Amino acid sequence: MIQAVIEGIALRVGEVISAMNDLTPVCPPISVDDGMASNPCFCQFLSNVLKCDVRVPRFSELTAYGTARLAEGDQRLPAEEHSAHGEVDMYRPDFVSNHYQEKFREGVSRSKNWH
Repeated sequence: MIQAVIEGIALRVGEVISAMNDLTPVCPPISVDDGMASNPCFCQFLSNVLKCDVRVPRFSELTAYGTARLAEGDQRLPAEEHSAHGEVDMYRPDFVSNHYQEKFREGVSRSKNWH
């Protein structure tokens, strides 16, 4: 069940990135941080779904840190500040299959009319 939830989130992120890419090019690697980024299975599956590298800074709380810095009035980009000094994990696609995306779309389509 947990694996299905993790893969569902990664597949939904894949749909969002694809929609964004239709409007403006999304340049790999994709950088992720925060809670889900601490799960290597999620990061690897996301890399496979996106068919590109996924970059995970070891400083995992960049979103919270950046929000706090902006709240203090600091306009510098905190992500750049930490990622330049911190280590990163890189996930590269180890297999590419459209099978998962097709099944996911089919499942979402079928569930839309449930009442």
